[in-house]
Amino acid sequence: GLVSMASMMSMGPMAAAGPAQATLASVLTRVVGSTTNAQFAAMFPTLVTPAPFVFLVWPTIAALQLLTVTVSAIYPSDEEEILTQNDLSALTIANLCSTAWLISSSNAMTGSLPIGSFLILPLVPIFSGYTLRNKPQYILWAYQLFSSFTTIASILAFTVELQHGGRIPLIGKLTAEAAACVFLSLYSAVTLGVKQKSGVKRVINVFALTGILVRRIGDVMTGGSSLLASIGSLLLSVSFLGSIGCWYWSLKELFSKQTS
Repeated sequence: GLVSMASMMSMGPMAAAGPAQATLASVLTRVVGSTTNAQFAAMFPTLVTPAPFVFLVWPTIAALQLLTVTVSAIYPSDEEEILTQNDLSALTIANLCSTAWLISSSNAMTGSLPIGSFLILPLVPIFSGYTLRNKPQYILWAYQLFSSFTTIASILAFTVELQHGGRIPLIGKLTAEAAACVFLSLYSAVTLGVKQKSGVKRVINVFALTGILVRRIGDVMTGGSSLLASIGSLLLSVSFLGSIGCWYWSLKELFSKQTS
């Protein structure tokens, strides 16, 4: 939680002026660089990067995890544990991977994209979704939110690598439009195309895609072109039209009954 909140701050924990004072927060977040989520998005922009408000999910995830673990420890069930030892182990590994990714991305610099930003993050939804794949007796919102959001973030990290890193063999660097289309294709297959989705996952889908559209429209409208030219450029963009299609798909699913 401290690491994720440090990455949301306007300055890194080590960038503050004045004599350093050893506190619990400073010790735990000492390796976090000065690059915030907003700065990372500005250094490595894509056509599918969500608006800043979407990344406020990170502190929510941390709070829900703390609440879930606390309830599991204080109110153990006589019939079945809320969180088994295997669940806790998987959650610990997921958080370690998430922390490693946040540290890696917070040390990014202009023209220097850490390779760990897309290699580490996919491990998070794999481990955080362990309990969900075992069909738990209890509704674990913390796991659902953690797994759903980091799945989207993993696809976005891959998209950033495609557009700015160019280190994937046989692919190299793609244009912004091509990279965005790859994101939408993977997102549709991995997230939207799944038949059985939790309510949390459906809400996150709408939330993330709304953030993508808000940022995309905002960037074009503030780009200095006329209103007519801005609208025209959006309507001629395959990735923008695809984003609208995915957003409509997710919104429709939010109010639809799930079928097996």
